[in-house]
Order: sequence, then C-alpha cells, then structure tokens
Amino acid sequence: MRKTKKYAKALCAVMSAAMIVPTTSMAAVEPQPTYDWQVAHQEHARQLENEAILLLKNEDNILPLDVEENKIAVFGTGQIQPPTGGGSGGATGAFTATLIDGLNEIKADYYQPLADYVASKLSEEEVDSPWGKYTTTVIDHGWDQEKEYPDEWGENASSGSGWNRTSAVQTPEIKLDNGEIKDDGIVAEASEYADTAVVYLSRSTGVEEMDRNPVPQPGDWYLNASERILLEQVTDKFEDVVLIYTGTAPIDMAQFEKYDIDAFLVEYGAGQFHGLAMADILFGNVNPSAKLNDTLTYHYEDHPTAENFGYTSYADKGYDWEGNESKYGSRKFSENDPISAYEEYIYMGYRYFDTFNKEVAYPFGFGLSYSEFSFNNLDVTANKETKNFTVSATIRNESAEDVVPGKEVMEVYVSKPQGELEQAYQNLVTFGKTAELKSGEEQTMKLDISFYDIASYDEELAAYVLEPGEYIIRVGNSSRNTHVAGKISVPEKIIVEQLSNQLSMQDVNKELYESRRLKYADADPITYEGEAEELASAKVVEIDASYVDQKLEVKENPVYTFEELPEDAPVYTFQAVVQGKISLEQFVTQLTDEELAIFLSGGTGATYLDEEGNRDPEIDLYASDEPNIGLGKVSTKQNVGAGTSRAILRLGIPSQGYADGGSGTGMTIDGVRTNTGWIRPAAQACTWNTEGLYQMGVYQGEEMILNNVDNWLAPSINLHRNPLVGRNQEYWSEDPVLSGKGAAALASGVSQAGVSVCLKHFVANDQEWFRRGLYTLTSEAEGTSKAAINVIVPERVLREIYLKPFEMAVKTGDVYNVMSAFNSVNSQACAGSPELLTNILRGEWGFEGFVVTDWGDFDDIAISGYEMLAGNDMIMSGTHTRYSIYDELVQCWDDGLINRDVMLRNAYNVLNRALHSSLAVDPSYHNEVGDLAIVTTTLVNATEGEEYSLVKVNPLWANSNFDAVSYTFSLDESSEKLPEGMKLAPNGKLSGVPEVGTAGEYKLVFKVTDDKGNTATTPLTLTVQKEGTVSTDADAQEVAPSASTEENAAQDGKLNHAKATYNYKETYVKVPGAGENAVYEITEGELPTGMLLDEDGKLWGQPAAESSGIYEFTVTASEGEEQKTAEFELYVEGALSVTPEVGTVFQLKTGEEFSQDFSISDGFSNVLTQFDLSDLGDDLPEGLEISFNSDGNAVISGTPVEGSEGTYNVYIKVDEEFAGSPVWSYAYFQFVVE
Repeated sequence: MRKTKKYAKALCAVMSAAMIVPTTSMAAVEPQPTYDWQVAHQEHARQLENEAILLLKNEDNILPLDVEENKIAVFGTGQIQPPTGGGSGGATGAFTATLIDGLNEIKADYYQPLADYVASKLSEEEVDSPWGKYTTTVIDHGWDQEKEYPDEWGENASSGSGWNRTSAVQTPEIKLDNGEIKDDGIVAEASEYADTAVVYLSRSTGVEEMDRNPVPQPGDWYLNASERILLEQVTDKFEDVVLIYTGTAPIDMAQFEKYDIDAFLVEYGAGQFHGLAMADILFGNVNPSAKLNDTLTYHYEDHPTAENFGYTSYADKGYDWEGNESKYGSRKFSENDPISAYEEYIYMGYRYFDTFNKEVAYPFGFGLSYSEFSFNNLDVTANKETKNFTVSATIRNESAEDVVPGKEVMEVYVSKPQGELEQAYQNLVTFGKTAELKSGEEQTMKLDISFYDIASYDEELAAYVLEPGEYIIRVGNSSRNTHVAGKISVPEKIIVEQLSNQLSMQDVNKELYESRRLKYADADPITYEGEAEELASAKVVEIDASYVDQKLEVKENPVYTFEELPEDAPVYTFQAVVQGKISLEQFVTQLTDEELAIFLSGGTGATYLDEEGNRDPEIDLYASDEPNIGLGKVSTKQNVGAGTSRAILRLGIPSQGYADGGSGTGMTIDGVRTNTGWIRPAAQACTWNTEGLYQMGVYQGEEMILNNVDNWLAPSINLHRNPLVGRNQEYWSEDPVLSGKGAAALASGVSQAGVSVCLKHFVANDQEWFRRGLYTLTSEAEGTSKAAINVIVPERVLREIYLKPFEMAVKTGDVYNVMSAFNSVNSQACAGSPELLTNILRGEWGFEGFVVTDWGDFDDIAISGYEMLAGNDMIMSGTHTRYSIYDELVQCWDDGLINRDVMLRNAYNVLNRALHSSLAVDPSYHNEVGDLAIVTTTLVNATEGEEYSLVKVNPLWANSNFDAVSYTFSLDESSEKLPEGMKLAPNGKLSGVPEVGTAGEYKLVFKVTDDKGNTATTPLTLTVQKEGTVSTDADAQEVAPSASTEENAAQDGKLNHAKATYNYKETYVKVPGAGENAVYEITEGELPTGMLLDEDGKLWGQPAAESSGIYEFTVTASEGEEQKTAEFELYVEGALSVTPEVGTVFQLKTGEEFSQDFSISDGFSNVLTQFDLSDLGDDLPEGLEISFNSDGNAVISGTPVEGSEGTYNVYIKVDEEFAGSPVWSYAYFQFVVE
C-alpha cells in the first residue's frame, strides 16, 4: 500500500475554480423537457450543479479521468440513489439524474457487473400511509445488524416532542464478498477490469424538528461498519481511489485518513442534475469551482459549539430560569426548559478556528480546481464621494492550454483592530466569482464595500462603530490562503450608524455568560510565512468620518394612519386599491373586527377544536350574526404546497399561496412533474456565484407564476452553528455574509416576476430539538412540558452574525415576506417580540412586507395576541393541537392586549404584500366567485328602543367577482320600508333605533349593484320585538338563564367511545359505594397512551394515533381504609385514512366528464363502505352523483351541467360499527366548477 496522503499537500497546491463548458447535451433521463421554459431553466440548473461540487483533494492530479483511457468501478448505493434532502427544504424536481446516468451520457467505461449487482439489491415498495400512497426504495444490504458489528450502526434519534420526528441513521451499504477482503470476489474482479475505483458514500440524516444525534455515532457523524469495510476492501485492491461524498451535512474527516484515498469530491444536497454534473467533473468536461461554505474538521469535538448543542437546560448550565421571564408572553415551565447558550461569542466557524489557530481538515472557502490561478495587483482604494472603498485584484489562469477553462473566487476578509471591542482574526466581507477563464486569460475584479460592512456593534453605545486603528484587508481563495491587499487607517472612533438596544441579554445571565464565553485573551491567531513582511509594506489608506455614510439619528418605526371611508361610500373591493380608486389605508378600515381576527389567525387548511377539544374538520368560523356565512376556509386558489391564506370575498381580498422547498416548488402540469429541482441551499452556497443565484431566482419566480405561488417559503438563512443541526442542508453556511449575499441575490431574482421569497426562520433557529418545546396533553398532566428553546446570546453577536444575513436580504427591497421562528432569544419569543419584528425589521431595516409565523401545529408556540402586538401579521397554519388559535386571539382582544388599530396595521402589512404580488392583483389567477349575490340569509331580531347595530354587528354580506371595484346596497322597489328609526347605508350597514310602536315583521328585499351594472336581490325578514322582550344573542337565539348540568358520568362500566388523536370528552367514572372524597386509581389493566385518570375520577386525554382497540381496566376508589372497585371498558376507534387527502380541491368544467375514487379506512386498515354525503355541506354540483365500485370505494362521477358553476364544499359522512356501537366521522372536499 502507498503512504496515505495528507491534506497539507493538497493545500499547498494553488486553489482554483471553473465554469461549465457547454459540450454536453441534455441527459437521456426521462422525462425530457416538455415546455419551452423548461429548457433554459434546466440548463441553468445543470450549470449551478456543476459549480456546487467541491474538489477537496486531488493527489498526483489523479483527476480528471480520461474517458478514452480510464476504466472505473463504482461502489456504493449512492450511485443510483443520491440523497436529496428533506423537510421543507427537500422538494424534488422532474427527475434526479444518478451517477450511472451521467456515466452513460458521456459514454464512460465502468464495470457493468458491479453496477448491475448494486441495482439488483434495490427495489421499489409502495407504502400505504395516512397521507396516501407513496413509493420508497428498499435496499437489500445483506447485513445482520444485530449480530454483525452490533455497535457500529448507530441509533435513530427521536425528538419526543408533540410532533415526534426521527433523525435516522444511514442505511448500510450493500455487503460485498461477505464483508471480507478476497482475492476472488467481486471487488477483485472489478479491480482486474478497472484502473480507478469510485466509492460513493452518502448521508441523509437530520430532519425538521430533530437534529442529528447530539452524541456523534456511526451511520451519522462516523462511518458505519458497512462503509468502513467497503473502504477497506476497495483500497486494498485499487491503486487509484476516488471518494464521492454526497450528503445533507458534514461528517468526521479524521476517519478518512485511515484509507489511501487519492481524490475527494463532495456535494451537499443533490439537485436533479447531480449525476450528470458529477460525471462531467470526474472526466474533465467541467472544471470544479465550488468553495466550502463551512469549515470541515477532523473531529466533532473540535467545534466550539459542541458543549452547547442538543438538549441542555437551565439546570444543566446553571442559568437562572426564574429570572428569565419574557416581556412578551412566551411561556416558561421549569428549570428543565431547554436553552442554547452561545458561549462561543463572536468566534463561530472559521472565526474560531482561525483566531485560536485550530487544526482543520479543510478550511472555510476552500476548493480545488483543475486549473491553477494567480492573484496579482492587490489594491485598496477609498472614495469620499461614494462613501465606500474598493478592493481589486487581477486573477490569471496559469494552467496549460489542454486544461478545461475554469473559474476562481476572490474572497475578501478584514482583520479589525483589537480595541474596546475584541475581534476575531478575520471576517469575510464580500466575494466575487470570475468569468470562465481559459489558459493565459485574466480578469481584474473590483469589489465595492461599505464602511458599514467592516464596522462593529458596540452594545454600550447601541451603535455600529469604526474603532481607531488599522483594518487589514486580505484577499485570497480560502480563510487559510489570503494575502494582505492593504490597510484602512481610522484615526479616531467613528459612529457609522446609531441604533437602540434591542433583544439584549437579560441582566441575570450576563455575569455567568461573561465568565464562560471565549475571549481573545486566550487566542493564538493563525499566521503564514511572509505575513509580517506584507503587513510592513502594505499600502495604508487614511480615512475620517467624511468618507463614511453616517446615520446618526435613530430610525423611527413606521406610523400607520387609517382613514375611515365616508358613511355614504360603497363597499370597495381590493381591486379599487389596485386601480388607485382608494388608498390601502382607507380600504382596510372596511374590515370588521371578526374579519380581521379570521383573516389574520390562520390559513384555509386550519382545523379547529370543538367544545370537547376534538379537532373536527367540519367546524368553520362563522360571522357572529350570520350562522350560514363561514369565513375560515374560504380560499380563492388551490393549495400549492404549504397552504393558502384566507380570502375575504365580501371585499374581494384574494388568497395568497405558499409553497415550501429550498430547492424549488413542486409543480405538476397535465400529470407530469415539471418543476426544476435546483441544488439544495447548502450546495447553492458552495457555488459562491451571486449572479448564478440571481438567475436561479428569476427562473424560480417564473415557475412560481406557473404554479400560482405568491410566497416561496425559502431561503432558510439560519446558520450552520453546529455540524449536527438537523436542517443544515436547508441552511446555507456558517458565515452570515456568504448566506446574506446569496439570499439577497436569490430574492432579487425571484422578485422580477412579482412574487416573493419568505426569509426564515427569523432568528437564531440554529437547533431543531425542542425549538418549539414540548406541550401536549400528556406532558401537561405529568408536569413535563418544556418551553420553546431559549437562545442566550449577546446583542452584539446577534446583530453581527445571526441577524446579518436577514438584514442583507431585506435591505435589497425585494423581500415581502419573513417567517418568524418558534424559539426565543434572550427570553423573547421570536414570534412575539416587537423588538425583533417591528423595531429591527421595520424601523431599522425598512421592511414593507408582512411577517408570518412558522407553521405551528404542536407544542409551545407564542401566544397569538403577543404575536399580533409584535407585528407578526399572520398566523399560519392556524391550528394547534391544544387549543383554538382563533379563540385565543379573540380572548386576547377581549382582554385588551390587542385592539383594532393593531389588527388594522397587520392587515395593512399583509395586503401591502398582496399589492406587490403579480398573482394577487390579477383576478385571472383566482377561482371565480360566481355572479354577484347577497349571501346574508337571516337578520337578527331588532328591539324597539335599542340600537340595532349592537346586535347586527356585521354589514350585509355580498360576494362578487374579483374584477369588480365597488358595489352598493339599497332597498329594492318591491321591498317594504325599514322600521322608523332605522337606516341602510350603501356599504350594507344596518343601524338605528326602531321607534316604540314599530314592533312586527318587515318583508324586506335588499338589492346590491356593482360598478359594472350587475345587480342581485334577496328577500329577508326583519322582526322587531316590543320593548322589554327577552334579548337575543348574535345568533338570534334567546338568551336563557343558565341551567345547572350534571357531570358527564360513567356508570356500570359504560364509557363513551374515544377516538385516536382526538381529545376525549371529560368523563367522571363512578364506582358504586364510593364516598364523595374517594381517591381514584387504576389497579388493573391500563389506559391507552395519551389518556389519564385523575384522583377525582376524571378520565381525559387524547389517545395516541396507534392506540385504537378495546381497553379493560379496574378502578379502585379509596377513602381511608375503605376501598371499592369497578370494571370498565373503553373503546378507542382509529383515526381515518382518506385518499385523496382531506381538503383536496377538484377543478371541473361544465360539459366535461369527471370521475374520482374515494377510499376511506379506519385505524385497523379496514376499508369502509358505509358512507354518503353529509348535510353539513353543499350538495354535489348538478350532473354529479356518488356511487360505489367493486372495490368498495366511493366514486363521485358525472358531467357538470351548464349553470352549475360555483364552489361546492362537500362533506362525506362515514358510518361504521365499532365495538358493537355506531360511530361516524367526516371527510371534507371542495369542488370548483368553471
């Protein structure tokens, strides 16, 4: 065996880069582009994929291979199953090309028997889940993990929270040659055929809600047994070995030092052209130009954040939990609440490794090329007129003519003077990527930098400052390969921007934090040969305050002034604002209190809790004085991935669509998946190509228009604070500037189509585990609830590092949506912090869009009233498993925490975003509402001598198409007159005091007329009660004296049925002969998971999803020494599994045939056939009917007739017998007929 080569040799090589050479055609991977727009999008996706693949090691220039001379053998299942990420960052494209696809495209010679053997061990399996059927890949790897190397496979890590997610370990590689080194096995045979081995290892670990196991283990941070043995087998038989690692995050680098590996290629999160790009780089059709977005270490323990990651509590770290109360309503439970103390201070990532001179495997910004580049003519100049300075360098391709052209990255760092504020050795300030350079070609790069970008935040002054001293400007192609370009000399302290303290660390934490944090006094910065000479001879640029664009006044938060429309004004629709007829400030005042609460408290997919705490999808939110007008589920567009906001049809307010996917939004046209599968965000960062990312944004915006998506829930620009963060493949980098410049470019590109990115998660969502704590029925009963994780961090660190990428993107002016984070920062819930969401985001940065919560369905999320108050404008998705968010919001309003002005402000922000959405302002992108119609069906009773508007709180309701600008209410000529003392305003508001003697019934006919001349009428009866009549409530029901009710008692062993995942109606078990003060407990048998019996006999809880069945148990009631017992049976019915998914919207056209199967099964996987339409919803459109096929499934089919256009909310009622008793449930669907 040859001597194992070290990184140091590779580092000595001149680091360099490359661009795509358009020498290859589109891959022979199905499906081929179907639409013209796909061609350009896919070509650019392939170019970015080429620029995302890192070459980290290339000893003896083993790469590139020659397609005419080299034969290869490919090992590892990743060759045909590359990892593509997961969670909200895991969208896939129309296809994903594998390495084998790429080798076939360029006609490379690889050992086919090995590839066939690997392929034979993979099969597709259909899985039937509660969310529908899907296909997964099953690997017959051949290892007996219980008997063979039982300690070398790792264990899955589960969050244990309300949304219990599991971070899985890697599936073993396929066993070759019985796991032994043989001279006559398939590995040896491959070595006889091929001269080079390519070993493909992969990782798909970490998941939304759960980080990788915080204790590094095999199959995750370390190699598992199968991977270790595979490397041993291959390096034993092959002289030349290339390792490809494609994963969602880094792994331990030290373990690879054990094997004789010649070249090392890495890609974080494959896009759809992964295999084609990898093959092109292996064989030199493309020159690698990627640079690392993170520092790669030999060991996990090398990271300064290792001790403060995972589940650590106040008690663990010694911080005072009782002194960490929030000013803004986040919950606190106990000393066991999770925290994350950022005790690394400013020294995160390369800032730590370079400042404290720690050995690394591969430094930040590093990446090799097949070309050699030189950096010449380094220079720094300052410009008093433009208030910035310029760093320039000439980059030349020094390679031989036969080397494919390449690209290089110019990275600019600053070393700040150590003054009152301590500093890291260096910080990245900006960067640029060259064009494609041929041999002998050169390019002069000039990068303009604001002095704000090298300033530091002084917490005591609450300002960004330039401290006196010399600012060393360094240029290079990694953090460990820079040279001095010049110095900027600052003679005295300069205030660059005056701010005010926000999100400051609480006083109770400061002393302990300060005693533990990293300090420059312990530093030993890196250096290099010749640095002292460069510093001594460097050009010095003197500046003073006249060179700086100073902002010395603290910016004020925006002031909102709302102007009520005149009493005689019509109802104006959103199109009136679009067309400039009225201002947005005037428009929003038309929203009623109820409309404001409903509009801002959730999306159309939200479900609600009934009086017994059950999540019933048929429960809607209704106008308080109109029980037939539901507002909570109204949408004007189909769900495009992550839901839609609620529409207000009365005012023509359209829904906005959201879609997840940091690598693109899923899209299907004519049954074919057509969207581009871009590289994952971590790979996007590795391109260091802002121009390429801008163009990606342009194309992504075009696809959003095609898919009717207003807001793309990306990019996620939290930082890689720790390599085990569960969503590092969805986040960009350890560095804020690399993340911020990339996000800004992407946002600006997307905005060209009139749609927007949604920056998330704002801010410091740098850990998944307990990011929203633990708050379930069980944890509440057991006293084990946990608040959402609290980040303890100095304001300076927050501003300079964790807020910085958001700031850079927002200040482009092209971002109209920001998503708040679940976690807290310095005990302020991010979703409820006005300091974060208003003072910083709007006041300091000038943000003009709207803030949306993260999609909060479980556990500890911020109190909705505090969210509204803080400037968190809309709550999504609007569901919580413990309570109704709408009810909580209304309660906060009733309690005075929020008021109408707050809600108007938030509605303004949401609709201001809509005004900047090319989709929201165009009625053609929304479902037709139908003809102009008055939809009010009842009028609450009036009473003589009492103001009617106190009971009829809402105006008359009408719906019109979205192209109408206004409409007006009046009484039709055929109508009786209103009672004396009452009046009808043009906007539909009924008010006034009926005079004494006007009691009786009034046959009224109301008329509505829109600006197009369309009219509609409806007859309604108004009853005026005599003075002193029993009053009515808002639903026109008599208000009766409250009556006492008996407890919901269970006797003789008979219990109400429970239903999996639903709250059980509280029931008090009764034991015959038990005294009033008896203590109840279960002495035999057990309850289903999620249910509890209190000492007073109260049975309650929420049965877990898997708990369906019959439970027999004995209850003992004890009072003193006397005990009585009784036996009980509890039936738990299973949760329904419905296909298609509940809430699916079907688009139909009159005259065109339609047919759809509906399959509904219970928790025992029994297909149910006893179901029919429910009278809770609408009838089917005329022309459709429900029937049953031979499989026992329902079929809704037929042809909608002319005149049946409209939206139909249909509920299918499911009847079944469970444990001898009838039960029923509902499944909701929407049919839109055009």
